[in-house]
Amino acid sequence: MNKFSNIPKPKGKGRLSTNDILGGQITPAIERMRSLSEDEFEDLVLEWADGYLNNKYDKIRQYGGSGDKGRDIVGFYQNGDIDIYQCKHYSAILSPSLFWVELGKLCHYTFSNQYEIPKAYYIVTTKGVGTKLLDYINNPTEFNDLLISEWKDKCETKIKSTKTILTKEFKEYIENFDFSIIKDKSPLELINEHKQTTYYPQRFGGGLIKYRNLIPKPTKTIQKHELNYTTLLFDAYSSKTGVVIKNQKNLETANKDLAKHFEEERTSFYCTESLDRFSRDNFADLATPPFEELKEDSLLVIKSKLRLSTYVEDLERLEDAKLEILSQQFSSNPLHKEIRNLDKVGMCHYLANENSVKWKK
Repeated sequence: MNKFSNIPKPKGKGRLSTNDILGGQITPAIERMRSLSEDEFEDLVLEWADGYLNNKYDKIRQYGGSGDKGRDIVGFYQNGDIDIYQCKHYSAILSPSLFWVELGKLCHYTFSNQYEIPKAYYIVTTKGVGTKLLDYINNPTEFNDLLISEWKDKCETKIKSTKTILTKEFKEYIENFDFSIIKDKSPLELINEHKQTTYYPQRFGGGLIKYRNLIPKPTKTIQKHELNYTTLLFDAYSSKTGVVIKNQKNLETANKDLAKHFEEERTSFYCTESLDRFSRDNFADLATPPFEELKEDSLLVIKSKLRLSTYVEDLERLEDAKLEILSQQFSSNPLHKEIRNLDKVGMCHYLANENSVKWKK
């Protein structure tokens, strides 16, 4: 007689955030790497080269495509030495049978002096290197005889349009070649290095990678780059008090409360400047960084408010604009979780400093 049991309750996923519930849980970067298309992997390699390898070498060059001679990316040291990165999108873990032709290219083109033997030759793939190939990498002297034995089948007709014959001299060259230069760059290593670039959040998600610095305090004296918005503030204070105010000393003498107001406004301006730097640090590769979009949206809000404002005094119009922009969420902007109220207030002065808005009616 068949025995039946109740279906056990699933364990579930534990606590989920609102983002998890609305958009699904984040796919780990290693899983995303394995599912990349060939074009996506090429883009990722270029991002990694630009954002990470550029810092390691004097210069880098891309040779990918037909005629690359087994070099997708080459890093040049200052003394002229090179490293080669052979970056391939394979549908499975890389086995020796797929790799012999790449080793054949390395040997052929260095033997014929078309480029020098690199200090290191890195294998970079979406799914990594298989156990057997890793064994050869860890015991590189095995490559010499194996490559020779595989030459006719795996290399002779696959390196260039004509046959690449294993002549006596070329065979001796392979027999003595130092294959200890062969290294593998695992997918996890590639991800960790890519994570140090500004491209990572757009490719894999997981949030911004560079943290925002502490908001700097305003300097005691007004800096040259602050002159536009501070002049507008002094004009507003002059209109409010009926006294000509041209500097901080005049303001302190005329009205101590307004002097405090002035320092608060400067603090907000410095805060917005820090948001601008934060945006550039995290989105340096974008043609239009999120901060620029925030400026555009803020300008629309402020101009619309000033156009309809019933206030006449400059200072009251500024305060009216501040209240309006404080009510905005900017939830579609990638920076929205970093935007503080001080940033919103400071945006009024940031735009005034660029002569985009004025407080006088």
